[in-house]
Amino acid sequence: MALKQEIIWKNQHKKNVHCHIFTDSISSLKALQKLQPKNNLVEEVRQLLDATVSLHWVKTHIGIEGNETADKAAKSASEKTSIDVHLEIPQRSMKTKLKTLLMVEWQRRWHYGDKGRFTFNIFPDVKPSRCIDNRYLAQAQQPTVTPPRFTSRSLIYRTATAGVVRT
Repeated sequence: MALKQEIIWKNQHKKNVHCHIFTDSISSLKALQKLQPKNNLVEEVRQLLDATVSLHWVKTHIGIEGNETADKAAKSASEKTSIDVHLEIPQRSMKTKLKTLLMVEWQRRWHYGDKGRFTFNIFPDVKPSRCIDNRYLAQAQQPTVTPPRFTSRSLIYRTATAGVVRT
């Protein structure tokens, strides 16, 4: 994201100077406004932003000189045969991909395994919500839940002391 590079440059060269950054990428600005962004790059840009940076949206292709120059640079970069800047895979994307791969493998093992066939007939699809750390399942798997015990003596004592105020 060019916006990140601009803010990094500004923070390195003009740390305490107020700066106005204009962009025609409304999607970038909207992503930065989201309460919980789903992209590491957006989070990184947010961390770089401070009170000395103002972001502004401009319409595309209406003759604004700086915007037209930026568009030409982006177009020439898109026509390159090789990539000269490496953008790492965002951490959230990696986590999502790994979670998907784990779920696929878990489902495959559950489907083709030879253990737990009775349970498999009830729950053929794996779901993280069915894991043992789910408190409702943990309660269901316990053999018995012992209710609180009340003896007649404790009931009589509670009844007798209910109206008594101790000082």
